[in-house]
Amino acid sequence: MFAGVVPLGEEILQLKSQINALMARYSFLKPGMFFVDLETGNYLDISGSKVFPAASTIKFPILIALFERIDAGTVKLNDTLVMRRDLVASGSGCLQYQRVGTKLTVLQTINKKLV
Repeated sequence: MFAGVVPLGEEILQLKSQINALMARYSFLKPGMFFVDLETGNYLDISGSKVFPAASTIKFPILIALFERIDAGTVKLNDTLVMRRDLVASGSGCLQYQRVGTKLTVLQTINKKLV
């Protein structure tokens, strides 16, 4: 059972073999993943129980919410954002090194967040 709810079926070996080939090609990466087809219970498990830092995955829901606001007209790409001390967090992105008070447009911020 996965999460005590979904009965697991068979491992998806064809997909696992394709991913393993990619992992061999890019051996400097150490990925982990666990996918389950909720209809069949078939699954893929490659280091699925390993803990990884969330890193940049938080950017996707933030960008989706931003794009929804842009579509709704409540935010414009040329709106100015100001770097505040309470918004600075450590990580691997370059925004953490910007001085407090730095002004960037929404578009500049999106582009910096994506790198």
